[in-house]
Amino acid sequence: MRIILDVDAYEMLGNNVVFSRKWAERKAQEFMISPTIARTHATKLINDVKEAINNLNAFVADNPCFGKGITTSHDSRRCLCWLDDEGELHEDKEAYEFI
Repeated sequence: MRIILDVDAYEMLGNNVVFSRKWAERKAQEFMISPTIARTHATKLINDVKEAINNLNAFVADNPCFGKGITTSHDSRRCLCWLDDEGELHEDKEAYEFI
C-alpha cells in the first residue's frame, strides 16, 4: 500500500508542523454540492413529497384496514396508492371503500 501525503495539508506554527485548517476546509468543499436555483427547487419539491407521504400515512394510521397510505408495489398491505418499480404512482380507488 502506497500512502502519499499532501504537503499542503500541513503548515508551520512556530516550530511545530500542524494540520492546516485552510487545507481541510478546501478539501471539505470538494465533497459539498453547492446550492443552485435548480437544486434548491428540487429540495423543496422533495420536501413537499415527504410531507404529502407523511400526511397520507398519518391519515390511515388509525385505520386497521390499511397498512400504509402510500407504499411500494412490493408491499402486499392495503394502501391508497403505491409506486411501481418505474416510479409511477398508482391509485387504488377500491381502497376508498375502507375509509
